[in-house]
Amino acid sequence: MWWIQRRPAPNGGASKSGFNPKFMPRPSILSNFDNLNSKTLRGFRNMLYVIGVLFVVSQCIINYYETAGHKLVDSALWLVISQELPIMGLMYLMVQATTFSFFYLQRCTIRGMVSIERCEFIHYFLLAFAVITPILAVCTWELPPTQCTYILFMMVLMCMKMHSYIMQNQFYHYKYLRRLRRRQARRGSGSEPVDGDDDSDESDDEDDGRTPHRTPLRRRRRRPGANGNDADDNAGNDEDDADDQYYDEPPQPTVHYPENVNLRDFFAFLFMPTLVYQANFPRTPRVRPKFVIKTLALVAGILSMIVTGLTHFILPILRKYLLSILCIPCSLLYIVIFFFVFELILNGFAEITRFADRHFYDDWWNSTAYDEFARKWNRPIHEWLLVHIYNRRIQNNHSKSSALWITFFFSHFIYEALMAVSFGVRNPYILSVVVLELVFIYALRPLRDTQLGNLLWWCIMFCSTPLATLLYAREYYMSFPLTAT
Repeated sequence: MWWIQRRPAPNGGASKSGFNPKFMPRPSILSNFDNLNSKTLRGFRNMLYVIGVLFVVSQCIINYYETAGHKLVDSALWLVISQELPIMGLMYLMVQATTFSFFYLQRCTIRGMVSIERCEFIHYFLLAFAVITPILAVCTWELPPTQCTYILFMMVLMCMKMHSYIMQNQFYHYKYLRRLRRRQARRGSGSEPVDGDDDSDESDDEDDGRTPHRTPLRRRRRRPGANGNDADDNAGNDEDDADDQYYDEPPQPTVHYPENVNLRDFFAFLFMPTLVYQANFPRTPRVRPKFVIKTLALVAGILSMIVTGLTHFILPILRKYLLSILCIPCSLLYIVIFFFVFELILNGFAEITRFADRHFYDDWWNSTAYDEFARKWNRPIHEWLLVHIYNRRIQNNHSKSSALWITFFFSHFIYEALMAVSFGVRNPYILSVVVLELVFIYALRPLRDTQLGNLLWWCIMFCSTPLATLLYAREYYMSFPLTAT
């Protein structure tokens, strides 16, 4: 059957010429920057905190005087965000219930109740159901864009997770059956295998769920303070060394297939900030309460900044349709949202689930081409696309260039569909930006890894994706002005 592979490769399609992610204990880039030289850079970090607080407080004071003391906060946007909470809760429960059907499908495969071929067919049917049902729901109930975006993005992420979960466990299942057949053949021949010998010919394969990826970080050396006295910096360095040791993962029990298919591990994977499944992930030794409290405080503060910026600097300009002057506000909002999601939300879930690999992004701000930015800014989705789209095409004998183009257009098509459904807009703004980005990819290639290339990339960045997203918001605002005020 066309949907069945001859033999699944590691991580749902990784061949030796493909991509297979390796997880290791490490902090995120900005978190690591926060720890390095903390005594020297502490003032800049605190300055950013103060600027954020003063920004929100100053807007509250402006609201107070503009409304003659009636209110401190413009609650219109907060009310829009909080609309239809029961429906959102129902949709969330429905999506989560659908994910557990994937778990029980895999359990039935292990017990022999469902064949591998039928398992893959049912898995695609469940994916189609998980995609179509939320789309029909948001279109039927005509939810606001914020609610639509949340539900649809959650649906897409969960579908990515479940696809990876099924495909990787199918690979484990193939290897598990092959090991069983090998052992039975040796027992039938009367030869006793030496310890570890029955897996000796598996060394050329990728991870089979039996060996966890573990690469502990090197502990940072303590350096003297600016005045040459170690004692002056002991307080800051002790805290930094403790953070470094936090990622020096202790020995962990190895999970073997099919023992990895259990509710506890499945539930943990649901909340881990990764889209690519493996039987063994690097884990931190404990949850740090101070880190969780700090992250929650930053989440509340950054969310207040985002809503305040939208209310006072973007929505008023939307009323006048002067989009050209929104380049700076929208781009800054784009960067703040990136920090909110990838540094706070994902780090928070990683801390709660003790997920040790915090490498959610690379230094995308140093990009000199759009293809470099696409690889660096969103590592979880980038890795999923490589593992389950690009590698599948390579395994099915596509050329690397065609596999790359298919992956590129697939990712942007999904983004375009999500924005179109969320805002009820049919104009392909994102795809139009994609065409321009393709031109920039080739135009900036001679300037790769140069300062001029990075400057030009930032100019393109300020005028492309944030404004394309804003065009969807403007069309929605023109259709439903009362719900956007």
